[in-house]
Amino acid sequence: MDRIFNFLGYEVESAPLARGAAVSAATTLGLGIIGRFIDEGSLAAQVISALIVVGLLGGGYVAGRASSTNHVVHGFLSAIPVTLLAVGITVVRVLGDRSDATVLGLVATAVLASSLGTLGGLLGGRYSAARRSLLK
Repeated sequence: MDRIFNFLGYEVESAPLARGAAVSAATTLGLGIIGRFIDEGSLAAQVISALIVVGLLGGGYVAGRASSTNHVVHGFLSAIPVTLLAVGITVVRVLGDRSDATVLGLVATAVLASSLGTLGGLLGGRYSAARRSLLK
């Protein structure tokens, strides 16, 4: 049986959440590493960015589709590990004087990642075998 915990009053199943977070983390981390070796203005960099968006959507989709309830919450939470990793890497780079990132950029990254995960969870819940309320 899945371990279930509460997040802001919503029941969250750990197995679907772990699957979605793994998809998000694997795609974004892998593509992010590849992207470090590509010129920022090139078409390849734009393709990598688009694939990272798809990876975050995909992680939310996997989490939302695999969950039996609260699909949107599962999708949202699937993007949290990636968001924390991205913020952590950026903070380390700023402290090492290797980046000109701003607080606004960090906030925008967090909002975008969580929004994409939420949208993926919404889509996953829409096509889930356990079609119930997306937030209940």
